[in-house]
Amino acid sequence: MDGLPKLPAEFLEVNYDVSEPPVSARAPTAAIRQIKAPIPFAVSNIFWADVVSANRISSGDDVKNIYDLVLDMKDFPYKMVPGDTIGICPRNNREQVEKLLDRLGVREHMDISCHITVKAVTEKKNPSVPLYIPRNSTLREIFESCLDLQAVPKKLFLRALLEYTSDPKDHDSLSGLCNRKSDTYSDWVASGRSYLEAVLIDHPSCLPPINVVLEHMPRLLPRPYSIAFLSGENNSHLHIAFSVIQFFVAGEKKSGVCTSWLENVTSELRDSGDSASALCSQVAALSLSAEDKPRVQIPVFLRASNGFHAPPDLSCPLIMVGPGVGVAPFIGFMQQREQQLKDANLLDVNQCWLFYGCRYPDRDMVYSDEVKRYISNGILDKYILAHSRDHSAPKYVQDNIRLYSRDVCQMLLEGDAYFFVCGDAATMARDVLAVIVDSVARYKNVNKADAQKIVMELQAAGRYREDVWTMQDDVVRMYSKAMAEDNKRKVMNAVVPPERRLVVCDMV
Repeated sequence: MDGLPKLPAEFLEVNYDVSEPPVSARAPTAAIRQIKAPIPFAVSNIFWADVVSANRISSGDDVKNIYDLVLDMKDFPYKMVPGDTIGICPRNNREQVEKLLDRLGVREHMDISCHITVKAVTEKKNPSVPLYIPRNSTLREIFESCLDLQAVPKKLFLRALLEYTSDPKDHDSLSGLCNRKSDTYSDWVASGRSYLEAVLIDHPSCLPPINVVLEHMPRLLPRPYSIAFLSGENNSHLHIAFSVIQFFVAGEKKSGVCTSWLENVTSELRDSGDSASALCSQVAALSLSAEDKPRVQIPVFLRASNGFHAPPDLSCPLIMVGPGVGVAPFIGFMQQREQQLKDANLLDVNQCWLFYGCRYPDRDMVYSDEVKRYISNGILDKYILAHSRDHSAPKYVQDNIRLYSRDVCQMLLEGDAYFFVCGDAATMARDVLAVIVDSVARYKNVNKADAQKIVMELQAAGRYREDVWTMQDDVVRMYSKAMAEDNKRKVMNAVVPPERRLVVCDMV
């Protein structure tokens, strides 16, 4: 068919060692230990951290499941400070993996040791086993820990699948998706059915061999999380906050890969009972050497710093904007501020403000006890709240910033304040930036263009910083719309300004 990409050459071979007994599904071979591919943004090797506790800190209906995850990092060789981020290497859902391997016709082999090599004869130039796929493992372990099952298949992958599709209707559908002259692909990406399992479900006669799938599936990437604060002896316990997001795509309920895995893998450390039970679960988790106590380990690493750290000069005002789990690094900022005040006899200490927002005041206030403590001991001067679903105003953090715009502008433009934003990039951070620009324009009595220049100068000086993220699915949909308009680069640059730190992650 005219417009089809050239058929990619197959180059991998999968051999099973049937002489060995199947590997227990409960004792995975930890393929991640064998991965030779460099870790994006890593400044440390992977460290297997023991989970001290993972207790839910939200409750009630109409709120996300939010957890305080505590990791024991006492043997980690790098110093960490609030504002740093760690990467977590997640695993795909076990049931989803089993379902996919069953559809691919290899379920009976999924726990048998397999060896992945390059074919003796192949037309591919310079073939090699992808660095993120271990040469000796099991299909279960590879699909759980190495491959991104939610990735959008590229046109070359779809072209390869054509060779193993027998039904004419399925063949025509896949041909349209991978055809270079068709606009069908971008619409398909936006449909939400653009991942391997859905492709196979929607094209029942497509039965590719496992080597073709391994050749084209991309790597399951680590997810970044901001360090909230440190606790325990010698500050060896690291806290992060995560929320499990569930959403619907094409009528199908989905959950974030990493956060749903964290929720599941730490479930044995929790008790659904009262706070006393939660305390008991933490004590049990601390007894890691006992055979009868659960031990959960998570592979993590330290990511390169982007400079999102609390200013060392306490004489400058500090303004923090962090709704939801975006408040996490600011707890650490205040912890650091408290320690600075203890270590030095400081007389010139300026204001510290926190703009926080969540859905309800009594259901999903993240780290509210810690914040209250910092209010009571004078570390935090203002705690300005917004609740989006409590039938009260203001609803969002940007609404409160607008209400306090004169004070904020006075601190920013006359008091050398530092302004930090942490949270969702797609809406919150964008709206906060717009409110700041409008506020500066009114405060300085200048037009919007001049106000934008002033804010850009603050960003360049490191006094307006963002630690923001967006969901992968949102990015995919922005990408597909850009493709449909044949103007991808321009649209993406308009959506995400280059000066913004954007972490594309499964926050989610």
